[in-house]
Amino acid sequence: KDIGITDRVVYNSLINEARTEEFQAVKESKVEAAILLLYQRGFLGGEARVDIVNELLGKAAYAGIKKPLIDTYVLDLLSLSIASKTILKLKDSLGFPCGCGAHNALSTWSFEKRLWVEAEIPCMVAIDSLPVVLGADFIIYGPIENCTQVFPAVYSVDTSYSFLRRMGESIDF
Repeated sequence: KDIGITDRVVYNSLINEARTEEFQAVKESKVEAAILLLYQRGFLGGEARVDIVNELLGKAAYAGIKKPLIDTYVLDLLSLSIASKTILKLKDSLGFPCGCGAHNALSTWSFEKRLWVEAEIPCMVAIDSLPVVLGADFIIYGPIENCTQVFPAVYSVDTSYSFLRRMGESIDF
């Protein structure tokens, strides 16, 4: 806040189980945007994530967050479908930008055992694109070197949808 950039900072990230001191520190920082990660130990299902978001939004509002970005939480490849479904549900009900860190789905996979080493890049592109195809407002990907594969894939999906929007149409999932 001392250098005047709090309006361009996104705090990464707040979870429902965060200590009160963390919410207080965010409040004192005057940061207005934060990723709200719908992670809570023991709760992996989509409905649990919907329940978590309401409590987390209240805590974030206390912390001065006016621009929440809802991250529906990807732990592994199996949870990517739940996170993507939750994005659709929350976008309809909350109206806040929703997305996820789809790249986390790759971290638990061993390509040498399941497929072959060269399969990693096409799988990464597919995994990072899936939430966008289903309407995510953002994705979190990494590492930065992957941008040369992820950006063109997301651009292609977005370009296709932009024509649909220009025609005044949409896809309802």
